[in-house]
Amino acid sequence: MKYRSLLLAMLVLLFSCRQEKHKFSPQDIPDPKQQGGGYVSDPKHMLSDATVSELNGMLSALDQDGTAQVAVVLQNEIGDNDPKEFAHQLFNTWGIGRKETNNGLLIFLVKDAHKLVFETGKGLEGDLPDILCFHIQQEYMIPKIKEDNYDEAFIDGVKAVTAQLKTGNYAYDNEPSADAVPPPDSSLLSESAGDSLVYAPQQVFGNPDVSNQEYVDNSPGAGFVICLFICFIFSIGLMYAWFGRKPKKRKDSTDGDVMPLSINETANEFLRPGWIGLLIINLTAIVTLWTMESAWSMRMGFFKVLLVYYVCWAVFMHIAVLIIRLRAEVALKGADRHTRWQRLNSAHKNLDFAGFLFPLPFLLIYMRLFHRYMLKLRNEPYNCPHCNRAMHKLDEKTEDPFLDKAQIIEEKLHSVDYDVWICDNDHYKMVLDYTDLHTVVAECPSCHHKTYQCKKSKTQKRATTSSTGWGLKTYLCAACAFTADYKFIIPKISSSSSSSSSSGSSSSSSSSWGGGSSGGGGASSSW
Repeated sequence: MKYRSLLLAMLVLLFSCRQEKHKFSPQDIPDPKQQGGGYVSDPKHMLSDATVSELNGMLSALDQDGTAQVAVVLQNEIGDNDPKEFAHQLFNTWGIGRKETNNGLLIFLVKDAHKLVFETGKGLEGDLPDILCFHIQQEYMIPKIKEDNYDEAFIDGVKAVTAQLKTGNYAYDNEPSADAVPPPDSSLLSESAGDSLVYAPQQVFGNPDVSNQEYVDNSPGAGFVICLFICFIFSIGLMYAWFGRKPKKRKDSTDGDVMPLSINETANEFLRPGWIGLLIINLTAIVTLWTMESAWSMRMGFFKVLLVYYVCWAVFMHIAVLIIRLRAEVALKGADRHTRWQRLNSAHKNLDFAGFLFPLPFLLIYMRLFHRYMLKLRNEPYNCPHCNRAMHKLDEKTEDPFLDKAQIIEEKLHSVDYDVWICDNDHYKMVLDYTDLHTVVAECPSCHHKTYQCKKSKTQKRATTSSTGWGLKTYLCAACAFTADYKFIIPKISSSSSSSSSSGSSSSSSSSWGGGSSGGGGASSSW
């Protein structure tokens, strides 16, 4: 009995030692402040050097102006620790954020646990509440992380955090929502302010009506200029989001291959207005505003400019959709159902949102009728070419035996969805492909299946203030294993951002983290 108890005690001791061996602690995470400064801890190099440099620049600016002190940590594993609890411990161990304001934020990724955690300091919980942390993760980071695109995920995430802290709206890449609080109409401010600056009327004898008139300033207010600039910028974004543009060819450094384009980068084949469309919209809006001001003596404020641009865009989109459909009908005259579906789907790829944004007079109704027509093209039974009887379509579970290996891979990558039609009479088979136009997968130059993906991006030469850098993107086909490297250019670093980044880095390095603490706020997401 004595030996049995001793053996049991030794087993417990060995087991506890084994557990302790695999347990991580915050001290095991490299602190960037103790390794030359900066804000990013990435010991396994999940991010490219260019991305780390860009993140350090953005985070340094946030730190230097007192908005927030943000740390970014990427780890492959943290043992058996809970990621959220570990992030809380790491936050308080480093003391992220200024001690007097507790304006710290930790963005923490654990790859093997598939967890992304935001841990906020007590001072940021009002400006960055838990629900907004979760929305930023889900909308800007998790979709890119699922594609192993950590560079864009963290760049977009930090941009969203910056926008939320600076403007109160994390959606830095979208138009302001309809229920957002608009800025005050500067035209009203000018008119009310005019009461205190009334010009003395000229005394005109014999005409008392003239002597009672006041001077009214009809020059455009600040809101006019600001809104005009905002509308112009958004017009550029909308034009290329809805119609695309002809892509520039990017050459490889060795054999001259063209950088592959993902499916979602393909432009509209029937209409690409480009700069001509922008010129038409902006000239129409400016002429309309000038007419309203000069002929009708209307003062142009923020909302009037916004309304004029909205009407110009609504008219333009209705005409554009009409042109697209007319050109498509001419080009597809005599085409089979499958070809019509493919090309019409490509022509209307990004127009659903336009239908909701500009529903009147008929765009929303047109888009709904268009989708009904597309469903009919795809799902209406085909007739067997041998016996002329109606064929039936297999469901997703029963169609796989009729697909080859590459087609099954395409379906798994969600780049193509296949429909299989079977004739019950003579077992005739027809396989039709339907491409998902929003996938980031490209077409393989070897096997021509839509299974070509960027698997690795490596910086070969860093950009400086005097010269551009370059790197290589490695693409791999999931179907035929074809692989190739493509060169990409890294733009020069602007001297202003470089000096700002370096001064911020040295300041942060000398003061380490600010001594802040976390109360447990934030959010976590899985993928």
